Amino acid sequence: MEHADGDGEHQREVDAATGSAPAPGTDGMDPGFVLALFEPRPQVVEVHAVVMTGALLPVALPTAWLPPHLRARFFLDRTDLPLAERVAAAFALGREADAWRLLAACTIPLSDAGIEAVVSPWRNAAGRRLGVDASRDALVVVPMPGARLVTPVGQGGLALAKVRELFASLPLPRWLGAVVVVPDRLVVEGLPADRDLLSRAVLPLVRLPRPRPGAASEGEDLAELLTRLTLALAAPPRTGWPPWLETGLARIARVRVRGDEQPSPRDMLAVRMRAGPAAIRALFSATTPDSDLAMAVCAPLAHTHRRPQLGGFLDMLRNGLSAETALDIAYGLSADQLASGR
Repeated sequence: MEHADGDGEHQREVDAATGSAPAPGTDGMDPGFVLALFEPRPQVVEVHAVVMTGALLPVALPTAWLPPHLRARFFLDRTDLPLAERVAAAFALGREADAWRLLAACTIPLSDAGIEAVVSPWRNAAGRRLGVDASRDALVVVPMPGARLVTPVGQGGLALAKVRELFASLPLPRWLGAVVVVPDRLVVEGLPADRDLLSRAVLPLVRLPRPRPGAASEGEDLAELLTRLTLALAAPPRTGWPPWLETGLARIARVRVRGDEQPSPRDMLAVRMRAGPAAIRALFSATTPDSDLAMAVCAPLAHTHRRPQLGGFLDMLRNGLSAETALDIAYGLSADQLASGR
């Protein structure tokens, strides 16, 4: 039976209020669902349908019929739903920060999470705006107008390879496609001038400092930035990774780019012995850690033979264990052992 004119006008008012067109088959729907659009109370949320609280009975509704803001609201914090669906809901609403948050918290390889099709339109559009090939699994440099590219391709590739070796035990890749390198003075959308990296899982940006006479090579700077980027996208704890860990691993990455396989174990032991167990324990809670000691403590963790345990160690920190407890479980190392070499 057709609606009376008054009913049709009422339906048009509802459509205007919710920002959605009439969905097929909604004529005569439980009026409780209209109220649910203004105060949503889903009983069940699944990929293809939600069950809403109705006036008399629950109402099952395809998620394709929901306005984008409701779909995103229902999906974003549901850890039982596929990651790709949650990221797609965030993108549909323009909530990119929520998409990056979800991807940074992922503990499986992003390439296995089924999100390539979801993020590729955004990645390609952003790449065109920056003037780079966003699909390449490599470092790409945003050219500075009127200036020749100063970053040697070989050094950039070496830095990326060394950092990947260092984090080989993590579920890589931590980002999809290219990492964009921005020259020091270049202003780009999304990367404030006072920040050296933008940690997002698609087209992350790192700002390469301006070369200084007698300063370290650009490859070393890139290795440090890529190390910090990898850790930022490796599902960090709510309070972030301990500063000593970030500082120490970044220093090790710099050393490895210089051509050394790893810092000298003898030199690193000498640093730890001079510091002693008390200083090592204090390092674990320091907000501004001593750079040399941080590298010396991280050196055994990044050694070729112990590197496979790094992923497990990070997982313990991620789940709230103290650094000293996690070191003991993952590596069989205590502060006393680190200081004595035994």
